Amino acid sequence: MKNKIILFVFIFICFSCVKKGNQDSKNIDNRVNVGNANDKPITDKIYTFQEQIENYKENSIFLFQEEGNFTNSLNKEILVFYCSKSVYFNKEITQKEINSLYCFLCDESNQKIIKAIEVKWYGTLQPGHDLDDMPMEPLGREIRWLDQRIGFIGDFNNNGKEELYFYEANGWGLVPKFYEFQEDDFKNILDYESYTLGFNYSFLNLVNVDTEKKIITFSGDEKSGCASFIWNKDNQIYEKMVNTAND
Repeated sequence: MKNKIILFVFIFICFSCVKKGNQDSKNIDNRVNVGNANDKPITDKIYTFQEQIENYKENSIFLFQEEGNFTNSLNKEILVFYCSKSVYFNKEITQKEINSLYCFLCDESNQKIIKAIEVKWYGTLQPGHDLDDMPMEPLGREIRWLDQRIGFIGDFNNNGKEELYFYEANGWGLVPKFYEFQEDDFKNILDYESYTLGFNYSFLNLVNVDTEKKIITFSGDEKSGCASFIWNKDNQIYEKMVNTAND
């Protein structure tokens, strides 16, 4: 009888050890992180599409998004605006600026990101600066942030893709930046540098938009005067037409 009890206890201990070993193995498997090309951990959590775009940009805060047809992908396309975490303090944005912008292309189910295209610039987007007073409505639908206009989205040049019309704050001042998706990237489609070269300016004011001829006119300081830019469908850019600078 004593031997049977000892044998039973031995079997119970062995069974417990095997069960614990299997459980530990299962726990380890659940903790394993599969690395990608950059050795960044990927968890087994399934993210919604909205969570994917909101958390896509490291060290950045999701601000807002706009839908449109920017690349003619025939799938859902979303333009997402971010700011740096460095201007985010105590759950509030201390500096009102947008410094990162991505266009996300969805799969057919609208559940996954199949491509992310960064709109590259050298400054920031900021609300205000009297943009509400500019005649920019013909360019498309307005983009508003913090209840102020920061730009427009629209197919003003009628080539089947929507352009991005912004004013960018950089080392030059506040300058117009127009972007369109061309050849797998967003290109600057306004050749305003030829107009401003050699002039000291802080703000180029959009004063007129000719929807029929696709002409956009800006005014600068007294020295640079006004200049008009017309859409060149062959070169896919707004080119300078005339310079009515004051002598």
